[in-house]
Amino acid sequence: MAASTTDGVSPYLLPRLQIKLEDVVILNKIGEGDAGIVFEATISSLNDGEKVALKVFKPYLWPYHYTFSLINGRPLSPFDRELAALSAVQNDEEANLDLPVIESYGWFELPANFNFGRFKLSGESKAKVIVKKLMLPLQFDFSKVTPRDMIRHRDILDRLQIYDTDIRAENFLSGRLADLSACYVLPEITRSDIYNIQDQRPRLKQTVLRHLELLSSVKNEPLKVIEDAWNQLQAQWEETANTAYKEE
Repeated sequence: MAASTTDGVSPYLLPRLQIKLEDVVILNKIGEGDAGIVFEATISSLNDGEKVALKVFKPYLWPYHYTFSLINGRPLSPFDRELAALSAVQNDEEANLDLPVIESYGWFELPANFNFGRFKLSGESKAKVIVKKLMLPLQFDFSKVTPRDMIRHRDILDRLQIYDTDIRAENFLSGRLADLSACYVLPEITRSDIYNIQDQRPRLKQTVLRHLELLSSVKNEPLKVIEDAWNQLQAQWEETANTAYKEE
């Protein structure tokens, strides 16, 4: 059964825009992924009607769209994750000096009767939309993305305790990250969620351990150090859970 997207979780979200459907003119489709479709459009009530990019998140996703970055107890949709990550970045003064993401203006919902070409919403579903600055270089323009770009942006995300499971050259436009729908935003996750993380990638483990101040935040640790600290964390959680169960 398809799962519906949930509301965003960040207390510092980008603004919800008051957009009327009649103000929106879709010009063409410029991209598509599993979680959504990107349209070039104009919104007469925003930015003096200049062209923008609308990232429309599909409202009828199947559960597997959640699981590649799922944390038990908090099944965040791709929209939730992208909005929380963008909000954290754009609310950070230092990150705004060299914004690592494509600038976003806010979000709104499209009504169930929206359609463009073959893209149609179904039933009573509404689609959540993030409005971004329009960037039109080709997605696979590798001359615009260097290893230095990717490392620099990753460092900024690390400082903000954002873990992106999908940083690759194809997700950059003009040297900025275009897709953050596969992010963990660690400050938005409870400690019990962290103990139950399903993703077993070493870099995520290191980020979580840094978040809990169990590893240094200024150097990359050897894999064995990360694994030992992670196993100790899991053992502590199991001991805590067993103690709570016995007390009940």
